[in-house]
Amino acid sequence: MGGISKNERSEIQVRQNTLELYTISIKLKETYNECQYYMSFKDLKTFYETSFFTKSKFCDQLHDHIKANNPLDLFLPKVKSIYYITFITFCLIFKSKEIEYLLNKALQLEEKSAEILKRINKLDQGKGGASIEEFIKSHSEQQPAHLNALRKMINTYY
Repeated sequence: MGGISKNERSEIQVRQNTLELYTISIKLKETYNECQYYMSFKDLKTFYETSFFTKSKFCDQLHDHIKANNPLDLFLPKVKSIYYITFITFCLIFKSKEIEYLLNKALQLEEKSAEILKRINKLDQGKGGASIEEFIKSHSEQQPAHLNALRKMINTYY
């Protein structure tokens, strides 16, 4: 009886983590999209350069990667993003400091994203490990800088 090999198990875990990362990335993209409405013009330039464009590009790359491998995998992350957009919009109605709420939400999501990227990297580094897409490795290396930029932005606002 053939079981799942270690390499196949790693590939499955990478796929699951990639889907989770994509879901988080969609949420971040939407959170960052909302942030721009509550920022000053001066802060927008830094925000776009350090957060929005990078996350948007990464989200699009994940989308294309998942779509190329199994388009049906896109369904659940899309449903979760619709729920998230509705939830965050509803929450903003009752918040007096919208930008504080959004940036803190973004920080939580970025930290979650960093955790998932670490898990994916561990799978890549293991013996007989799964192959990780280069754009995911690259984003993983940039993640600490994203977190630092976001923390700096939060400190600027509070």
